[in-house]
Amino acid sequence: MNLAYFVIAFIVFHQVYSMNWLGQYANDCDFIGNDLESKILNNIDQCLMYCFTKPLCYHYTFRLSDKGCFLKSKNDISLGEAIFKYQHICGVKDRTKVCFEMIDYPPVPLSCNSYYNCVTGHYKFAKCDANKLFDPFLGECNSHSECYHGCRNSTDKVGIPLKTNQFYDCQANLIRNCSEGLSFDLKEKKCLKPILKNMFEYKKTYNFSNVLLAMRKVFEERLCFNWCIRVFYCKIIQYENNICKIFGESRNQSQYLNYNNVYFLRDK
Repeated sequence: MNLAYFVIAFIVFHQVYSMNWLGQYANDCDFIGNDLESKILNNIDQCLMYCFTKPLCYHYTFRLSDKGCFLKSKNDISLGEAIFKYQHICGVKDRTKVCFEMIDYPPVPLSCNSYYNCVTGHYKFAKCDANKLFDPFLGECNSHSECYHGCRNSTDKVGIPLKTNQFYDCQANLIRNCSEGLSFDLKEKKCLKPILKNMFEYKKTYNFSNVLLAMRKVFEERLCFNWCIRVFYCKIIQYENNICKIFGESRNQSQYLNYNNVYFLRDK
């Protein structure tokens, strides 16, 4: 009897701790009890967003067979309480990380394949599939990312998206600032004085393959140029009505847009 109990306990332990947790959710798992309410939804993302809209929801399970979303209410739930259940997806919601939609997918500096997804004002931690890295400007996992914003080793130094005078020190696990007048160079991995080696080419109307990196309000066109020069991925700008938009060039899943008053960064 004791042997049978030991075997069952070992199987349950192995199933739980061998789950492939992709951040705060995993496949083939479930949480028992603490049911809040349920609803039929199209996919796991909708189930997560539904949980975020309910203040008492702290974890959830999505059943693939009938697309049933089950919200659960234990506020101190842990990943270790999940059990193995085939064709189910379960996850834990973290309400402590607040975000804004302006930068929807920030990377996780300690890992090239991890990132946060901003869902209804809160961050959801996630990981890319095997052999893929996260690209913060495309907002997707792909096999082409250079991983300038994730630590490759314990002594690495990596950039922070759109923060040109800051970098992440992987060894100290801290965000550090460059000295005044210096910018962090993503390739050289150190703070350097920016040198204007490039000029912009004006094109009144042009179709170009691109990805929008960011936009902000500035009151002079030159400030738009300066911003682009300081952002590693920036190749194209558009300045109109005091709004500066900076773009990168993308070959993968890009959209072709027709903008007036765009400037292209000339090749060095």
